[in-house]
Amino acid sequence: MDFWRAYRVLARRIWLIVAMVILTTGVVSGGIYLFARKFDGQTAVGPSDQAVRRAVNAGNDDRNQATITDDMRLGEARRIADEISDPGNAQIAVYYLAGAPIAREAVVRAMSGKPIGTPGQAPDYDTVTKAVRAAQARMTSDEIRAAVRASGIPDAVWADFIYLDDKLTANNISRDFLSTARLAETGSELSRNIEVTVLNSRDITVGVRDRDARLAEILANALTAAYKFAYDNQNHSAAASSLRFYTEQERAALARYTFARQRLANFRQTHKETFLPDQVSAAVRKNDQARNDLDSITATLKDADAQIAAKKARLAGLSPQLRHETKAENPEAGVLRAKINEIRADIAQKSGTWTDKNPEMVRLKDQLSSLEARYKNVNGKLIATVTYDENPEYRATGQDIAKLQQSRNGMAARLATLNQVMAKTVATISALPEASTQAQMLSGDFASAAERMQEVSRRLNQARDELQQADASGALQVRYWAGLPPGTPEHPESPAREGAAKRNAALMVAAFILSLVGSAAIVLALDFLDTSIKAPMDVERMLGDHVTGIVPRLEGSQKGMLAQVTHRLPGSPHAESYRFLGTDILLSAQGDQPYKTIMVATAKPGQGGTSTICNLAITLAQAGQTVALVDADLRRPSLHRVFGLPNVDGLSTILENGKLPSDVLQRTEIDNLYVMCGGPAAENAWKLLRSPKMKDVIADLSRDFDFVLFDTPSAVVFADAATLATMVDGVLLVVRAHEAPSGSELQVKNLLNKTKARIVGVVLNDVPAAQVDSARYFSHYYAPGVLPEEAASAAARPALPRKGSDDEI
Repeated sequence: MDFWRAYRVLARRIWLIVAMVILTTGVVSGGIYLFARKFDGQTAVGPSDQAVRRAVNAGNDDRNQATITDDMRLGEARRIADEISDPGNAQIAVYYLAGAPIAREAVVRAMSGKPIGTPGQAPDYDTVTKAVRAAQARMTSDEIRAAVRASGIPDAVWADFIYLDDKLTANNISRDFLSTARLAETGSELSRNIEVTVLNSRDITVGVRDRDARLAEILANALTAAYKFAYDNQNHSAAASSLRFYTEQERAALARYTFARQRLANFRQTHKETFLPDQVSAAVRKNDQARNDLDSITATLKDADAQIAAKKARLAGLSPQLRHETKAENPEAGVLRAKINEIRADIAQKSGTWTDKNPEMVRLKDQLSSLEARYKNVNGKLIATVTYDENPEYRATGQDIAKLQQSRNGMAARLATLNQVMAKTVATISALPEASTQAQMLSGDFASAAERMQEVSRRLNQARDELQQADASGALQVRYWAGLPPGTPEHPESPAREGAAKRNAALMVAAFILSLVGSAAIVLALDFLDTSIKAPMDVERMLGDHVTGIVPRLEGSQKGMLAQVTHRLPGSPHAESYRFLGTDILLSAQGDQPYKTIMVATAKPGQGGTSTICNLAITLAQAGQTVALVDADLRRPSLHRVFGLPNVDGLSTILENGKLPSDVLQRTEIDNLYVMCGGPAAENAWKLLRSPKMKDVIADLSRDFDFVLFDTPSAVVFADAATLATMVDGVLLVVRAHEAPSGSELQVKNLLNKTKARIVGVVLNDVPAAQVDSARYFSHYYAPGVLPEEAASAAARPALPRKGSDDEI
């Protein structure tokens, strides 16, 4: 299909395309509003400076002194975002929510049945927190403590989850999604609706999408609260471990400091003060420095070993891969749907031509029923697909262990080097005077112990401050929660928004584009699948003959003038199209084998054969040629009605009664044109046309007239046309445009080939004026409106009788 033909097809169907686009976009928009409208509950979190420092400097003894950069923060923020998105975290949040009613009941029982907040109203976070703290102070019953443990909610997050459970009640949200049978499914569904975004190095947004706005807020808060507890607990454990480590280091440093001070005091009481030479002082200072470095590295090695052991324990509890389960439509359903639509389109196309009892229609409907039964079985059934991705936390923990191990190996090598330095220093000192050397060594030991004591005390205070800050504000700081408008100091919140708005807008735009492209494709496909003859190239491709004339469609009240449009409306483009045909016949008549006797042939009734042969006769007569127009349709003659002549005698009279052609020829109001009517209906028209008398009639008319034209009945319905084709010089084949073919045109062509008839050409009739160049450009040569001569002709001559449903006019 070339570009301009596609353009014309789309232009003709532009309103159909617009309607399809509007309908499709409307259906998609309505479907999105009814079934895909979702809201985003969104919280904002960020790690504290202490948490970032601890995370990015793991294994570094000087981690409390490190400077935190934006890149360090961003790396920790991305790690947190991966952990929040993990399906395991979503599952924990759902289990916590499921246990919230148990925890609330335990709190109420501990407070002697006093309710939390006001029943039926939105909960207040501060009220819930106070009630939980009061209940925790009163929980002495083993039964109550067992119920709390059964809820699975850690003590630190009771208030969060009881508060969220009360919001479920206040907003009339069903708890079906928290039923025991659906906990795992709900956790998996929640993980698919999580969207965590790292905005910058300090802010992370945690969003949960759901059709219920309040449920989206509650699930987002539950997800954030569950992860906040885990992250805070992890950082609290790390800070507590550092505190324990430096407490032990302080105890050891204090013992060493006390021992060194006592030894120095005892030595000074026994020996008087000795001034050491510079050589002794330098050796002792070097030894003291090496000893201090040795103590520091030894302590750092112990810390590194403890961290490596903790990381390995964490690694043992992680899975190398994460399991993801997705469900998708059975691909067979899409294939069956496409086949069903294809067969339905085929049935709709052929229903206008074939009846329901046609074998091909029966076969198509049986095939459609079978496919619809199979589609009903597979439609709606989802196929589960399980995929495994690498666990980012497992990979990150392994990398941390490798870094710590590498750092430890470096410190071990440094320790061996210091031992060698100390051995050389001791050997040097041993060569110095014993008393002076011993005094210097004792002084150095005391100074080194004091310095170590101060360093360990400083780090112990920093670890204690870090633990206090982690417990006070948490390692993960919540900027705001999802829910009510922000502003509440105790529990600031942000309302859920129609988070799918952008996505819905994108879906509607995509639906608009796809429907536009799809409707255009459907229109082009239907035109491509439409095998009806629409253009001259279709005729040439199907019949293998060139198109001699293209006749545009005559619309409106003038349609009844078609049989004499060349005479009645001589200034119309329709008359001009017949003049092209007449000119072609005149030029062909000047060759070695001129066409003098020409018949018109049509495949089916109503193709316009009679109108074509009449206007051709008028055109040749107007060109100064004497023309005899013979009605050879002896079964249902029609030329007498076209020209308003009596049908008393005609061709059948000549063939049956032996009259001469001159006896039945009738003059018309058109100069040079004579008509021989069909005459009374014959019992056996085919026999009359095959008689020798018919050949004599053709010979007589050929001798007396320049052109003899014959109108014949349908060549597929009756054998009359094939019989007459063997007696004339040429056959003019007429085909109606935009009529679904049934192979009749090709059947007529093959029949004429067997008779060895010469086909003058093919006339494509009833073509829309917009597709005929001569008709489209005709008005460029005249003023707008009805042509003067056309109007005058129409007014001066009476309208011809209208074509009947079974006429060939």
